[in-house]
Amino acid sequence: MVDNERNTHHVAPDKSLLNGPAVSWQNLSSIRRRKGPRALLDSLSPGIEPVDEHSTLPTDGTEEGHLERRATTSYWLANVPQGNMPLAPSGYKFFRNVQDYGAKGNGINDDTIAINKAIVDGSRCGQKCGSTTVLGAVIYFPPGVYMVSAPIVQYYYTQFIGDVTSPPTIKGFSNFSGIALIDNDPYVPGGNGDEWYINQNQFYRQIRNFVMDLTLMPSDNVQGDQTYFPTGIHWQVAQATSLQNIVFNMPVSTREGSTKHVGIFMENGSGGFVGNLTFNGGNIGFRAGSQQFTARDLTFNQCLTAISMVWDWGFNWQNIVVKSSKVGINCSDFGGADNQGIGSIAVIDSYFSNVEKPIVTRSGGMAPQIVLDNLLVDRSTRDIVYGSNGETILAGSPSGAPITIRSWASGRRYTTTNGKGAVVTGLVDPAPSKPAVLLDTRGKWFTRTKPQYENLRASDVLVATENGVKNDGTGDQTLAINRLLAGASGKLVFFPAGIYQVSGTVYVPVGTRMVGAAWSQIMATGSYFEDENNPKVMVQVGVPGDSGVIEISDMLFTVKGPTAGAILMEWWVHESTQGSAAMWDSHFRVGGAYGSDLRMAECPKGKVYDNCKAASMLLHLQPGSSGYFENIWAWTADHDLDTPVTGRDTAATQISIFSARGILIESQGPTWLYGTASEHNVLYQYQLVGAKNIYMGHIQTETPYYQAVPGAPAPILADPKRASGASFYQSDPTFADCQPLSYCAEAWALRILNSTDIFIYSAGLYSFFQNYKLDCNPFERCQQRLFQTSFSQGLWIYNIFTKGAVEIVSPLGGIPPLRSNDTSKNSYTTEISVWLPLALLGSNIGQPLDGSGGSGNVFIDPKVWSSASQNPTVTCIPPCTLVFPPKSLLSTTTVVIPPATVTFSDVFFITGTTTVGGTVITTTDQTIIYSTTTITPKPITTDKINVWAVTIPSYAVGPYTLEMTSSIDQPPVIITRTKTPPSTLTNTARISDTTTPSVTTTTIYLTPYPPTTTSGGDTRLNTRPTTWTRGPPGPSCTAGCGSPCFIWCRFGFGPTCLFCPPPWCLGCPPIGGNNGGGGGGGGGDPNDPSTSCKTVTATSCLTLCNPSSCTSTTCSPVVQCSATNTATRTTQEGPNATPLSIEDWEDWRGFPGPTGAALAPFAAAQHLWLLKGVGGTNGGGPNPTITPPPTPRPSTFSVIQKTTSQVNIYNELQCFAVGCLSRHFWNNYYAYTYTYPDSGAIDVCTAQMTHLDASNAAIPTSLPGMTNVFGDSCSYIQTTPWSSINVGATVGLLACDSLGYIYCTKVDTPYSCNVGVDRYRHIAACAQATNN
Repeated sequence: MVDNERNTHHVAPDKSLLNGPAVSWQNLSSIRRRKGPRALLDSLSPGIEPVDEHSTLPTDGTEEGHLERRATTSYWLANVPQGNMPLAPSGYKFFRNVQDYGAKGNGINDDTIAINKAIVDGSRCGQKCGSTTVLGAVIYFPPGVYMVSAPIVQYYYTQFIGDVTSPPTIKGFSNFSGIALIDNDPYVPGGNGDEWYINQNQFYRQIRNFVMDLTLMPSDNVQGDQTYFPTGIHWQVAQATSLQNIVFNMPVSTREGSTKHVGIFMENGSGGFVGNLTFNGGNIGFRAGSQQFTARDLTFNQCLTAISMVWDWGFNWQNIVVKSSKVGINCSDFGGADNQGIGSIAVIDSYFSNVEKPIVTRSGGMAPQIVLDNLLVDRSTRDIVYGSNGETILAGSPSGAPITIRSWASGRRYTTTNGKGAVVTGLVDPAPSKPAVLLDTRGKWFTRTKPQYENLRASDVLVATENGVKNDGTGDQTLAINRLLAGASGKLVFFPAGIYQVSGTVYVPVGTRMVGAAWSQIMATGSYFEDENNPKVMVQVGVPGDSGVIEISDMLFTVKGPTAGAILMEWWVHESTQGSAAMWDSHFRVGGAYGSDLRMAECPKGKVYDNCKAASMLLHLQPGSSGYFENIWAWTADHDLDTPVTGRDTAATQISIFSARGILIESQGPTWLYGTASEHNVLYQYQLVGAKNIYMGHIQTETPYYQAVPGAPAPILADPKRASGASFYQSDPTFADCQPLSYCAEAWALRILNSTDIFIYSAGLYSFFQNYKLDCNPFERCQQRLFQTSFSQGLWIYNIFTKGAVEIVSPLGGIPPLRSNDTSKNSYTTEISVWLPLALLGSNIGQPLDGSGGSGNVFIDPKVWSSASQNPTVTCIPPCTLVFPPKSLLSTTTVVIPPATVTFSDVFFITGTTTVGGTVITTTDQTIIYSTTTITPKPITTDKINVWAVTIPSYAVGPYTLEMTSSIDQPPVIITRTKTPPSTLTNTARISDTTTPSVTTTTIYLTPYPPTTTSGGDTRLNTRPTTWTRGPPGPSCTAGCGSPCFIWCRFGFGPTCLFCPPPWCLGCPPIGGNNGGGGGGGGGDPNDPSTSCKTVTATSCLTLCNPSSCTSTTCSPVVQCSATNTATRTTQEGPNATPLSIEDWEDWRGFPGPTGAALAPFAAAQHLWLLKGVGGTNGGGPNPTITPPPTPRPSTFSVIQKTTSQVNIYNELQCFAVGCLSRHFWNNYYAYTYTYPDSGAIDVCTAQMTHLDASNAAIPTSLPGMTNVFGDSCSYIQTTPWSSINVGATVGLLACDSLGYIYCTKVDTPYSCNVGVDRYRHIAACAQATNN
C-alpha cells in the first residue's frame, strides 16, 4: 500500500471488491460471499447473538432505510438549525445524522450501509464528478459504537463530525474488507492507480471527534490478488482539509507476533492539516506522503513505527510525542511518483521517550533534508538519528539520559552573506533566537487548538438565520450581520451553512466568537467592491487600537464578481492574552465556483477581462494587530470547481481570474501562522512589511498559471491611491526591474521587507506553468524569482523547497541570489535545509523599493558569449555592477603566471608582572617579525576564463561599449616554513617565551591573474562589442553564472569587495576571530566563558622587527581576563597573521556593507588602502609585493596599529545606584567617545543614551546614526553573536561615512557607579588606528 499517481511502483491498492461505498445489502453480501458468510461471528463477544442487517433494511427491494429518532445529546451543534446549500437541487439535505438513516451505534449491528447512505443521499459528488462547491454536507455521528465491515466513503466537500462531548467509535468487524474504515478517495478497481478524485484538488474535507477502533480487524485483508493491512483512515487530501481530535486504537505487538495495523494511510495529496491525534499500538501510526503538510500535537504510544514517510516535498511535525515505540520517524523510503522520495521534514518541539530508533534517514543517495528544533529524547538506547544502514548520524546519550537538540539539521545550508552553501549534517550555528512573546510557558512555539465549545448548549448560541440574516445568497445581509455581531454580548454566533451575500463592510467587534457550518460563505458583491482604485473591506476584524478576544472558525470568504476593489478581510485586533485573537479552518476563495460569476463561461483560460478582476487583497494583517491563524487557505481559483474533470488533471477546466494581492502582513506580532497557503495572486502571495515577531509554520504558494502572459503587474493597477494621494499599499512590487517579455515579471511567492524576527519552518514555493504550459517545469525555468528580502534581520528560515524557479532566494542589497542549479535537488524539488544569512544582520542590507538605489549586482547570462549574439546588450539601472559569467575557450589553454613575493608576520610574547600603586598587574611584551618569500604559481590549464565585473556609476548615461578583461583564478598555495623567535636574531636583544624555531604550514591565497581590470583590453573577450544601456537588469543569468567574490573581488578593490569575506578581499578589512587569524583577534579557551572571570588592567608592549633588526617599542594598557586576579605568567606563541583558512572563511559572519549610492565613499577608501598597502611587482609579475615594515592597511596580513582613540558601545546589565535613578532599566545601551586611556571623566550614568529597553542583554546588533564618532557619522553593526566569542575577539564594526570600517572587540568589565554598587557592562571597543 505504497503508491502515488501513475502507479510508479505497481502496488496501488486498486483491486477492491467494490468501486465505492456499500449502500445496499447486495453490495455487502457480495463481499461476504467472497470473504465467508459466517465471518461475522468471529467479531462478537461470547454470549452476544449476531444481528442480521436484514432486520434494519426494507424487504420490498427499495433502497430507503428506516428513519430512526436521534440519540439525545447536549452538544449544541446537534441541536441548532444547520442551514442548507442554496445552489444545490431542491430538497437537497445538508445536515445528515447517521442515525436518521438507520445506523444504530450499539456496537452490535453492522452500520456500514446506513452510514454510507447518509453520505451519498442526494446524488452527491462521487466518481467522475471531480469536485463541487454546491453539494456539501455534514455527516453527524451521535455518541455510540458504529460497527462496519466495509469502508465508509467520504464524498467531496464533506465533514464527518462526531459528538465532541462523547466522541463516537467507528469499529471494524473481524471480517472487514476494504482499504480502511474511512476512505476519502477510492481507488478504481483495475484502474492502474486511478482514483475517484485528483489528489491535488481534494479540497474541503474534515473529520473530527472520533475513536477509530481497529482491534478486531484482520491482520490480512485480501482484495483480488492484493493483501491490504487494516487501516483506520485512507486520507488523500489537499488544501482546506483537516483531521482533529481522533484516537486510533490498534493491537499492540507482542513477542507472539507483530501487528500489521495502520492508523492513517496518506500516500498522496497537496497540503492539509491534522492536529490532536492519538495512536495507540499498531504497526504504523501514520503512513505519510504528500507534497506539503502540517501535523501538530500527535501522540504515538507503543507503535512499531510511529511515523513512516512515503514521500514529500516538505512536512512539518510539531509537538509530536512518541513513547515506547521501536521507530519514531522513518524517512528512509523512496516512494512517490517517479521515485520522488522524501524532500524534507522538520521535527519541532517534540518529545521521544523509550524509542529504540527515534529517527531513521536514508543512507547515501538523495537523503531527505532534516531539521530538528527543540527535540527532547530520553530513554533511547543509543542514538537519535540513524542511517538506513544502521550508522550513526546524530549521537544521543549513551546512558539514555534526557538530551535536548536545540537546533540540528542535515542538508544544504547557507549561513553567510557570500552566497555559498554546503551540505552539512550537524548542529546549526547560530541556533534560532526565539522571542518570548512567540513561545508558551514551556519554551515551545505557542499553539492553540480550535475550540469546539463543547460546554455550550443550544440556548447559549445565537443562530444567524434565526436573527434576521438570510443564507440563500440573495439581497444584502451587511446590516443584519453587523446588527447581530454587535449585539451578541459574548455569545457564540453560529452561521448555518449557506451564502451570506454582502454589499458593504461586515464589522467583527472584539468579543465575537463566530462559527460556520462546513465553511459558511460570506460573499462580497456589488458596486461597493468594484473600484480597484478605491479598495473596500468585506470583513473588518476589530478596529485600530482594539485588543481582546475574537475567534473565527469554519468560515469561507468569497466574492461574486466583478469585485476588483475587494479586500476580503482586514485584521486589526490585537490579542489581550496569548492567542486570544484567532482564526481556524477558514478560507478565502476568489472565483471558480457556482454563484461567483467567475467561472469558465465568464473568465475562460488565456483571456483578460475586466470583469474577472476579482479582488484587491485576500487578507491584510494591519500594523497594530496580532493573531493566531491555523489551516488558512487563500486561493484565487486556477480552475472551475463545478465543471466535471476528465483525466488526471484540471487543464480542461482552467480559468483566468485576477486577484492583486494575497496575504499582506504588517503585524508587529506576536502572530502565528500554521499550515497556511496563498495561491495565484498577481503581485505576491505573502508579503511582510515592517513585520515583527512572526512565526510561519509551513507556508505554501503557487504562481498564477497564466503568467507571464500578461506579465505582472498587469492587468492589476499597482499602488492605487487614496483621495489624499497617499498609497493604499506602499510596498507593492512594480516589476520595473524586469525586462519585457521575460519570466521575471511574475508574482512573488514571498517578500520580506523591513522586518525583524521572522521564523519560517518549511516553505513550499511553486511555479509550475508559463502561460498554462508545463514545458518550463522540468528545467526550473518557469519563473526567474520567488523570494525577496530587503532591509530585514532576524530571518530564521528552515526547509525551503521550490519548483520551477531559477532563483530560490533573491536578496536585495548585494547578497548573491541563491539559484536552483546551485542546490542539491531531491528528485523533483530543490531543497534548502537552512537559510540564515540574514539571521544576525541584514537591517541595512537592501535596496530602496523606488529603484533609487540602482540595480546592485546584476548577474549576466552566459548567452552574451553565444555566437548567436552578434552585438549583445546588457542593461541595469545605475549604480550597478555587471557580474559576467565565465567564457568558454575554443580549446584547453595553459596559462603561465609570473612569480609572486609574499610577506609573513609572526607574533611572539613575553609575559610578566609589575606592581603599580600596590596592585600587581600582568604585563605582555609583543614582538612581530616579518619575513618574505617568493612563490612560483603552478601553470593553470583551463577551458574557460573568468571575467572582471564592470561597475556602472550612478552618473552613467550610456549607451557605451564595455571593455572586458579576463581573470584567472589561482588555487591556494600551501607552503611550509620556519618561524624564528626574536632571541635567535642578530643585532637585537629581544627575547620571547618561545626560544626555539618551529615549523609551520601556511595556506596562501593568491590574487587573480591579471590582477587589474585595466590591462589594455582582452582580445579573447572583446571579439565583438558588448553594449551597456540603462534599463531593467539583464539578461539575467539562469545557470553558469559568475560570482562577485570569486571573479575579481579577491584582489580587493571596488564596491563588490564589500560583500566578500576575507581572505578573498585583500583590500577589505579583515575580521578577527577566536582562532586568531585574519585580524589578529581571538585567543583564550572557548570553554571558559568570559563572564566567569575577573578583568584586570595590564600593559601591552608592541615591538616591530624584521629578520635583521627590531625598531621602536610602544606600550599601552589593555583589559584582559585573569581567573584569580593575581600575577600570572603564560607561555604563548602568537597566532599566524596569515590569510584565513577555508574553515575560517566558512565560519566568518561579516557585514556586507552599504549599497547603491552609499558605495562611493567605501570604494574610494578601499582604493586608497590598496594604493598604500600594495608595493611593486617582482620581475614584472602582477602579484603584490609587500615589503617590511608594511604600511598599516585593512588586509589579510597583520595590521600594525597604535591605538590613539576609541569608541566604546556599552550594554549595562545592572544599575541600582541612587545617582542613576533615571536609568533603572535592564538592557540600556550607551555610546560615547573618549581618549584612551579612560580618564574617568565620563559618567556613564549621564552619558548619551543611544537605545532603550532592548529585548536581550547583549550589545545591540545594530545602532544606526551615531554622530561625532572620531568626527564622522557611523553605524554600529554586530558581526558575531556576543556569546559565541571570547574577550578580545572581533564582535562588530563601525561603518563610517568617511573613515570606512572601524573594528570593535569584545570587552567585559564590572564598574562601580556612584555609591559603589556594581554594574556589569558588555563593551564593544572600537579603536581607530593610525600609522606607527
